[in-house]
Amino acid sequence: MTHLVEVVGPAVWTGEDLREQDWLTVLDNAAIREIHELTAMLSAGGKRVNDLDLCDFQSIRSALWVQAARRRLQGGPGFVILRGLGAFEGSLEDAKIAYWGIGSVFGIPRVQNLEGDRIHVVADVENLCPGNTAPGGSTSNNEILAHTENARPPYPPWLICLMCLAQGAIGGESLLYSGYELHNRVLRRRPDLIPRLYQDFVFGRHAEDYPDGRRWDSWPVFRIVGGHLSIRYGRYWLDAAERESGIDMDPLAREAADVIDSILADNRMPVQFKLQPGDILIVDNHKVLHARAAFVDGPPPQSRRRLLRLWLDQG
Repeated sequence: MTHLVEVVGPAVWTGEDLREQDWLTVLDNAAIREIHELTAMLSAGGKRVNDLDLCDFQSIRSALWVQAARRRLQGGPGFVILRGLGAFEGSLEDAKIAYWGIGSVFGIPRVQNLEGDRIHVVADVENLCPGNTAPGGSTSNNEILAHTENARPPYPPWLICLMCLAQGAIGGESLLYSGYELHNRVLRRRPDLIPRLYQDFVFGRHAEDYPDGRRWDSWPVFRIVGGHLSIRYGRYWLDAAERESGIDMDPLAREAADVIDSILADNRMPVQFKLQPGDILIVDNHKVLHARAAFVDGPPPQSRRRLLRLWLDQG
């Protein structure tokens, strides 16, 4: 099944269309106090982030700010920023507890590597931990181009979350792109490529050993799930799959990917912002692509950019 007509609705947008009030949810004092009290109680009880259960933050599930955020994710632009929590001075573990707990009211947190880590630190590893080598991407200070989260098998996560601990000195802006707008632009420019984009492409996997022994899997760029359009794209992972599998993209697939890249290069398409310490960005990974500008760290510790990443599945 393919969409041969343009998608409509609030998930179709450009950066020029959106206002801050369309995606920002500011927590009030009562909400902030409740989150900090829950975190302190769990921490005092000896819990760490890998010990938390879905019921630990049950009391905030029906909060008005949670409902407002869900509306932006499900019936709005497909992303939301939660603001007001503030920085967790001196306690990375408390920040992780609060972050995981907030994420757990929106979806089911999943581990992010074969070691079972629930939260991934996004930072320039070479600067944060001198002597370590950054393989790139989230562990470097490089620009990251527009993509949906590839994650690990068996499927990409539903929601991705980023919590800002520190901004860094220069750069590091977040950029978000409507995948629905991308679909419509491909349809307008090259409708002949749409059927190919609903067929499988070969995506690379992270450099780990998987039970099936493969470093790639197959997935369409566009597909219909439950009556809704779902997006998966990342040129890095398409190119990685070619290297790992030895299977070249067919000419039509390569042409389609080139057209997508040219559309995403339009700097009027994304919404752009810089996360503040304490901000939590939640993105529907099936609707919205994300990117990051390159950044430069300053003197430690506050000026070294550090974010926490969380992946959430649907319950």
